[in-house]
Amino acid sequence: MTWDQLQQLRSAAQGRIQQRMEKVQPRSGKGAIVSGGSIALQADRRDYKQEEQPWNLAIYATIHVWGENRDEDGSVVFYRDRHEGPEVAAHFLHPPVAQMLYHSSIGMGSARFYHIIWPQGSGAYSWRKAKITFEALAFSGDQIEPYEDGTFRFPVEITVGYISDESYELNKPVKPVKTKTLRIGRNGVSYTFEPPQQNVFYRPQIMEARRI
Repeated sequence: MTWDQLQQLRSAAQGRIQQRMEKVQPRSGKGAIVSGGSIALQADRRDYKQEEQPWNLAIYATIHVWGENRDEDGSVVFYRDRHEGPEVAAHFLHPPVAQMLYHSSIGMGSARFYHIIWPQGSGAYSWRKAKITFEALAFSGDQIEPYEDGTFRFPVEITVGYISDESYELNKPVKPVKTKTLRIGRNGVSYTFEPPQQNVFYRPQIMEARRI
C-alpha cells in the first residue's frame, strides 16, 4: 500500500466517523442550546400574566348567640343559647377580591345582638350577644359550597359593620354605626359582637374584604 492509498483510506474512515457522530450529536432546540461539548437549558418563558382559572372566595360564618330575658323582679324568663352554621356570609369573584355579590342571613338578622331596657323603670330587660367565627375559603369555578370543598389560599382582612335596625332598608346601602376590622388566617378568626348602645337592635354585616 502506497502513502497516497493510506491517506485516501484514512480520509474515507474519518468521513464515515463524522457522519455517524452527527447522527448522535445533541442539537439545539426545544429550550436546549448546544455549544461544543456543553448543553444549556433556556429559562421557562411561560407567560405568568395569563388569566387564572376562575374561582370564588367565600366568607363562611359560624354563629353562636346567647342571651336572656328577665322580668320586673329580676327573674329569668328564658335563656337563649344557639349555634348556627357554618354558612356563607358573603362571597367575592376573583380576580379581584373586591365587590361583594351576596349576603346570607348573617346580614339579615340571624346574628342580631342588643340590650333592651324595658320602659317606665320596670326593671325588666333583655339582652343578646353574638360570637361569630369567620373563615375565608376558595372554591373553583362559580362554586361557593359545600363548605367541605373549600380550601384556604391566603389571609383576608374583612371589615364588619354594626348595622342598626333603624338604618336598615331592604335593597338599599346601609351606613354602619361602627365597624370592626378582622384578619382571617388559616384557622379563621372569632369575634364577639355586643351592642354599642342600649335599646337598639343591631346585626353584623360584612362590608368589604381585602387580600393581605
